[in-house]
Amino acid sequence: MNETLTPPDSPLKSHPVLTSTRFNEVRDAVNSFTCDEHEVVVQRARDVPAVVNGLQVDMVGLLFVRYGAEVLVEAPPTESRIVIAVPLGPMVVTDGTGRKATMTTPFVLHEDRPTLMYPDSTAGCLVGAIDRTHLEEYCSALNGDPRPKRLHFAPAAEVPRPSFLADTWINVCAQLDLVQPNSYSGAARRALAQTLMTAALLGLPHSAGGTFFNDQNDVGPSYLRAARKFLETNFASQLSISDLADAVGISVRQLHTAFQNHFNESPAQLLREIRLAHARRQLQAARTSGNGNVTQIALDSGFTHLGRFSAYYTSKYGEAPSETLRGRRADEPCPEPSSAC
Repeated sequence: MNETLTPPDSPLKSHPVLTSTRFNEVRDAVNSFTCDEHEVVVQRARDVPAVVNGLQVDMVGLLFVRYGAEVLVEAPPTESRIVIAVPLGPMVVTDGTGRKATMTTPFVLHEDRPTLMYPDSTAGCLVGAIDRTHLEEYCSALNGDPRPKRLHFAPAAEVPRPSFLADTWINVCAQLDLVQPNSYSGAARRALAQTLMTAALLGLPHSAGGTFFNDQNDVGPSYLRAARKFLETNFASQLSISDLADAVGISVRQLHTAFQNHFNESPAQLLREIRLAHARRQLQAARTSGNGNVTQIALDSGFTHLGRFSAYYTSKYGEAPSETLRGRRADEPCPEPSSAC
């Protein structure tokens, strides 16, 4: 027997996207903001239509979703996107590491593995999605580092500073509900997006947390910070995992386990990301100066196999190294939704 409920008021109500009892339509509406292909499995139907409100706030896709039924949401790995969930009611979550927890605080969906969620059927959830590169560049600009570094967020069950993010995002939604789409100027939209991103960087534990907090309360123990710094300093050298383990004083096995638990990738994968980021900066600089070539930049960045370098680079940035050097920009990976503030 279906249960009839009166739905509560919802955030972003001035920016409606969809009200429907067809869950495939709801799924597609959410996917248009998060740029993924998540699935919705109905566990128990109710006589309440699902609601999706949302808009694109400059670089941040912001939406509210309330399914109006008990559902399982199967979210795929987010990969090049960062997707943040702010539950407005208790949400049972199984994160990418396999740990299960009832979440009432914000969390980040796993970048490499699926995330399973049972959202509150009546309270709903706020969701924000942004290209990883945008948030990494913004983080680097905030801490004064001209070299963007890859961000790694802690699993969903490990969120020590939740209130700032949730309160800020809810207040931004309230502000957006006072205006109609396209009421804000471009500068205002950027300012609101920066407010959302700043709250995420201050409210969630991640690998750059030590640049924002004096207690160095970032992802992982001190030897992981030392390992990351060692890789960032010595990326151009031909390093082995044993070299890295010896440098921070732990075993190779312990190092692999710690990297998977806290960074969700291996030391070799992190080293490759650091090298790719360095190569991209050098290619962009060479494009401006007119000096440099792809082969030498790849070698200077620590790559010894040029074919693999080109494949990794193209996969990450959506353009070949030679295209970066010539100044050709890749197409945006995901079009913005039609609604904008």
